[in-house]
Amino acid sequence: MIPLLPLAGDGVTDDTRAVQQRFDREYSSRHAVELPTGAYRITEPIVVDLQSAGPVSLSGSGVVRLVMAGPGPAIKLVGTHGGTADPSSVLPNVWSHERMPLIDGIEIVGEHPEADGIELTGTMKPTLTRLNIRKCRHAVRLTNRNRNVIVSDCHLYENSGIGLFLDNVDLHQINVTGCHISYNGGGGIVSRGKRAEPAHHRLRHRKQHGRPGRVHRERADRLPRIEVRHRRGGDYGLHDPAQ
Repeated sequence: MIPLLPLAGDGVTDDTRAVQQRFDREYSSRHAVELPTGAYRITEPIVVDLQSAGPVSLSGSGVVRLVMAGPGPAIKLVGTHGGTADPSSVLPNVWSHERMPLIDGIEIVGEHPEADGIELTGTMKPTLTRLNIRKCRHAVRLTNRNRNVIVSDCHLYENSGIGLFLDNVDLHQINVTGCHISYNGGGGIVSRGKRAEPAHHRLRHRKQHGRPGRVHRERADRLPRIEVRHRRGGDYGLHDPAQ
């Protein structure tokens, strides 16, 4: 077995190869990845091929920082789910290898103008919890096709682009709860592109500096109606028709 490359974890040394190697090694052994305390500077995306990796769990326990010093997402999860949210459309290999990838307890800080936090594509039941993503372009970006997404107890804060970006994504059901989403230059939660269908939701949202802020779901009969409305250029954004 090839020895693991040493991790510097000092926020200065390029740890890209060492971090990717640990992810690949742990996944091949069907183990969860838990990075030790530190700040890991990376210059390329850490890509996780869910079909090859098997069930995935990435944890930083709140004491791990990824410094993304290159373009693209710090972490990219790539799945193969081509079905819908209907259980009968989920293939056996998706249930055995790709279901519910977890990312928890990690801070991601951008140090490149095109650095993103996390990108999801082709995933089934991805679950993002207790993350702090800041100074990136987009904090969390969903592309292509994803199903049954959960984003919970996260801080998507002070990013130049969008906090939660539904980018031309074929998506059914996303639950965003208990999150602090604000001071994002391109908007808090934005759905863009012809594949992202508008819908009506009952949500509580707080505007900060004219942009959507925190969003969480509560009892519909106690909340104002919030619509997802079409904007110029094919974008959608949260809108309170009472205002």
